[in-house]
Amino acid sequence: MVGIPENLRLEFAPGVNPPIGIEKRLIAVKLCECGCGAPVKICNRDDPRKGYIKGEPRRFLSYHQWRGRRWTDNIRIDTDGYVLLYKPDHPQQNRRYIQEHRIVVENILQKYLQVGSVVHHMNEIKSDNTPRNLVVCQDKGYHSLLHRRMRAFKACGHGSWRKCNHCHEHDDPKNMYTSDTRAQHRDCHTKYENARRHGHQQEVR
Repeated sequence: MVGIPENLRLEFAPGVNPPIGIEKRLIAVKLCECGCGAPVKICNRDDPRKGYIKGEPRRFLSYHQWRGRRWTDNIRIDTDGYVLLYKPDHPQQNRRYIQEHRIVVENILQKYLQVGSVVHHMNEIKSDNTPRNLVVCQDKGYHSLLHRRMRAFKACGHGSWRKCNHCHEHDDPKNMYTSDTRAQHRDCHTKYENARRHGHQQEVR
């Protein structure tokens, strides 16, 4: 196939014949990585939680990422999208299952994680349990802080900035009233309180 880069190659499902004149067109088809042989769709949006990159093919067809793993390897997926392993002897097991990312970290550290610790996924893909994607947090509070700073960095380029609860704009905490759970501009807070009091007075009348 003259003129096609080496990093692109044509793949077709078993039994599918290439259309006539295929050698004259630059077409790259990616097959589902579960091994079913079916072509996958092209992502039409970015979605870091699912691993989607706009304009690039998906890794799997819908639900095919769990094929061959769910029962043969004693693996399940919980309602939050985390991979669960069958570990009835683990001290922190829940109904004989435990989250796979905790097992990965414990195998690296050669010890059990403390109760209450949380494992953070760097790319926010809950099923990606490769060691380089995992960070151990001391508790849920620190885990929430990581996610908040990641959202702020994506929105404004400053991980330490906070999002105002009223105008929803990110700003330096020095310009805001802040607490562990809330942040608001002084002007936004004043406008909110005035509107709330004014509305309450109208209701009383």
